[in-house]
Amino acid sequence: MHKIEAQIDVQINDKIKAKVVFESLKPEIKSPPSTRAKVGLEVLNNTLTITINANSISALRASINSYLRWISTILKCLDVIENIN
Repeated sequence: MHKIEAQIDVQINDKIKAKVVFESLKPEIKSPPSTRAKVGLEVLNNTLTITINANSISALRASINSYLRWISTILKCLDVIENIN
């Protein structure tokens, strides 16, 4: 089976929010829910870079969907908190 890799750069409008998203995703990197894909995560200024290596297209797609959904959820939570204050 071939290895498949994807790299996604997510621009976040605030450097602090980018760091919060990065820190929030670290537990998923340390204890991945599946061994079908390996994920790397970096943050530089306001850019979050996700690198996914998978053993199949379906595993790659599942990982991409999960990480993008988690990022979206974290950012929505941060917006709600910001609007409360």
